[in-house]
Amino acid sequence: MLCKHLLAACALVMMFTAYSLAQETETEPQLDLSPDEKAIADNAAAFVKAFNEADAATIAGLFTEQGEMSVDGETIAQGRKAIEEQYAAFFQEHPDVVMSVHIDSIRQVTPNMVIEKGVSEIVNDADDSVVDVYTCVHVKEGDQWRTVSTDVKQEFVDPEYDWKAELGYLVGTWEASKEDWRVETKFSWVAGGEFLRRDFKVFEGDEETSKGMQVIGWDPIEGAVTSWVFTSDGGHGRGWWNREGQQWVVTAESMTPEGELITATNLFTPVDNDQFRWQSVNRAVSGTALEDSDPIRVKRTASSDQGSR
Repeated sequence: MLCKHLLAACALVMMFTAYSLAQETETEPQLDLSPDEKAIADNAAAFVKAFNEADAATIAGLFTEQGEMSVDGETIAQGRKAIEEQYAAFFQEHPDVVMSVHIDSIRQVTPNMVIEKGVSEIVNDADDSVVDVYTCVHVKEGDQWRTVSTDVKQEFVDPEYDWKAELGYLVGTWEASKEDWRVETKFSWVAGGEFLRRDFKVFEGDEETSKGMQVIGWDPIEGAVTSWVFTSDGGHGRGWWNREGQQWVVTAESMTPEGELITATNLFTPVDNDQFRWQSVNRAVSGTALEDSDPIRVKRTASSDQGSR
């Protein structure tokens, strides 16, 4: 197993690499980044170049003056000088390491702060590897984004329940309706049964007004079931699922195509194998509170033999 320097480097490898920048190719679609996200992506490119050239000084310069890095909450370097020394020692001991990064999320908390989470792997010349999850905080100093802190967790968090068994019964097609609108939904397992995919269409009368896709899976960083949703109008969002008794409570955030932030708590309550109840409460659009939605009963229209994955 690689030394603790490698674990610390792992944190810095991925924390600048927003949206897996290093894995992009000319044929892949480019992400629509905000100016601040692009600035972080530019830092990612600078970090990858410095890491591959074993340039500890340039890496340290991507931190704030008093920036720190830690492993499992234990600080192992604070300040640019200490960070540079850590990297210099690491590169001397491991001259041929190769890195790969998967960014799970990048969230702008305030105009001057971004929190980034993801998974990273570093492989040395002996094919020994370390895989870690991380959280890092970027802050804006003047017109420059730098890293103020980063923390690596050496162990993944396993679910305390079998979420696949509990939500797998959803595989099949479902429908909910009220007055002149209805929602048609289809659940299916994807990626070898690691994720549950929901495709949905919304109708007013006979006219389809919108459609979208949701992916549900276990997030080892958050230690919870997590969902990602994308809609045909360009909206997107994320939800964090927690089971409370027989009910699932989903804390959700989404963004409209116009850039309005929508927050809500969605309550998902199984009734039996062919019905579940859904309600959205604590709703707000750009900070303006909305009324809770009425509870909606969703009914199965067809099952599928994919329920066993």
